[in-house]
Amino acid sequence: MNDDEITHQTDQPEVTSTPANMSPDHARGEGHRVDGRSDIFSLGIVLYQTLTDTKPFQGDVRDILFQEIIYQDPIHPCEIDQSIPPELARICLKSLSKTIHDRYASCELMVATGSGDKSAW
Repeated sequence: MNDDEITHQTDQPEVTSTPANMSPDHARGEGHRVDGRSDIFSLGIVLYQTLTDTKPFQGDVRDILFQEIIYQDPIHPCEIDQSIPPELARICLKSLSKTIHDRYASCELMVATGSGDKSAW
């Protein structure tokens, strides 16, 4: 059996990036929907970890991790650290939206959102 046959015999999405940084659309195996907004989600994970010093999704087994990414919202960053500016936490959580259309369409829009309040950065 070759790799193509193995891939087609499983219900798991093909993993082409770090599972802990995958967007819900990627974790669901919706490769046709993976675009720049999936990268925004991954950037949101990095931002969340930077702000809170913890991962937004804690699953240590791939299937559990994917379930958390797809269905669970992360703890609000301000609940972990009250010194995080609320606007920055809002930007982070919007980046981690489960619905692709609710995320920022680009990094430029993400940065522009926070540009009004320099203290958020």
